Amino acid sequence: MQKRILLTLGCVSLAASSLLADVSANIELDPIIEEIVAGKRIMINANVEDNAGVDVVRTYFKSSDVANYSFVPMSCEKTECSATLPAVSTGTKGIDYLILVKNSANVVYKTQTFSAVTLENGSKTPAYQDVSGDGVIQVKTELAKAPEMVQGFTDNIALDTVESAARYGIVAGLNTGSSTSAAAAASSSGTTSAGTVAATSAGISTTAAVAGVAVVAGGAAAAGGGGSSSSDSDAHDDTTDTQQEVNITDAQYTSLVGTWTTNYTNSTGDLWVYEHVLSSDKTCSYTSLQGSDAGTHGTCTWDLDNGYFTLIYSSGTDYSGTASGSTNEFTADNAYFTGVWTRQLDTIR
Repeated sequence: MQKRILLTLGCVSLAASSLLADVSANIELDPIIEEIVAGKRIMINANVEDNAGVDVVRTYFKSSDVANYSFVPMSCEKTECSATLPAVSTGTKGIDYLILVKNSANVVYKTQTFSAVTLENGSKTPAYQDVSGDGVIQVKTELAKAPEMVQGFTDNIALDTVESAARYGIVAGLNTGSSTSAAAAASSSGTTSAGTVAATSAGISTTAAVAGVAVVAGGAAAAGGGGSSSSDSDAHDDTTDTQQEVNITDAQYTSLVGTWTTNYTNSTGDLWVYEHVLSSDKTCSYTSLQGSDAGTHGTCTWDLDNGYFTLIYSSGTDYSGTASGSTNEFTADNAYFTGVWTRQLDTIR
């Protein structure tokens, strides 16, 4: 299925240097890949624009049933960027992937996570997998020690650990399996995170504040600047800020747009953990990280109205409840469970 997605950022405030910079950034994926075949490499294409300049563009990826991401650097010709992912193994159910950017203002941001399922053997090869299987694919990990293989993938892969100051996945809040000391090293590079901005094919409208970076995202027609490609670079600014919160009972629904980690506990003490991406059109997607349905993906609808949080999954299951807390962390309780929602933000201190 051919889909295009546009992510737009604007008005980024860099508190560390007391500098207010208007940063407009567009990321457009064409297509959004939702289906793959085993044994074939995968071409990722994205148009990346940022008026602050683009330093680094990467595709982070993993098998859908593992926790840690690896990445491949994207090569860019002006604003057109591409990367080739290794072929998945037969038996791999699917993959998760996203685009991460570090701009010349040392702001790191990423798209939401996309998922692609593996088709049955004998399925027709999609156009985005009609690529050469020759040569070695250079894959990087943010683990302190590179593993023997990239789990779930079978290809001619050269796997290596990226230097600590360039572990931007840590800065962006990805689960890369890195240690606390590695996270500190990444933070010392001076980069700040604009977190995850939920995007839809119809455009986005949301506000988030992360580690001294205030990000306001507009609609799909918002303009971007001229992006450029260069190698990973280091900076040495220190950023300290406090995440501003709003009481959930006073908040508008738009303040919840973004990516959340959700812990559900039922009356018998069973725990389920999910990642939810809430979009401004009140649709959402989820990935189960822990529980009896771990590894599954799906869609849902949501709303926030006078402190009542509504969440209904496509299966019809209703997890709505009265909310309490803030726009960074809140609970939504009903007769069957307690749900704790924590915004995925990276605070650098």
